[in-house]
Amino acid sequence: MTKMIKRKIKYDDYVLLLSRIFISGIFLMAGINKIMNPSLIKDYMASAGMVGVELFYYSAVIFLMAGGLFILTGYKLEVGALMLAMFLIPATLIFHLDFTSGAQIISLQKNIAILGGLFALYTVGPGKIKLGK
Repeated sequence: MTKMIKRKIKYDDYVLLLSRIFISGIFLMAGINKIMNPSLIKDYMASAGMVGVELFYYSAVIFLMAGGLFILTGYKLEVGALMLAMFLIPATLIFHLDFTSGAQIISLQKNIAILGGLFALYTVGPGKIKLGK
């Protein structure tokens, strides 16, 4: 019979916490921006040819805020990473494929890098420093 050994917090756990803070911060700030400027955001979405702007606006706010909080706290991190990837992939494809714009190319590359971070967090988990089990 083996005993369960409680793992101590290690350096890697602090690195994972810092990674979660950095990645979640981008999404939480984007969610707050959407909440603070709904008409501006909805107009931008409509200008990109989106239909169902109201539905997608509220869905985006929910995915950004809930996913960001899941990543930040480490609670349900895998769910949060999937929510944010489900937001980021279509947002990137809709808003950042103008290859004639340097700013859009940078946004595309940034979003791809962030997706890599989300996939890495999904794979390794939150580490020992987290809320919940």
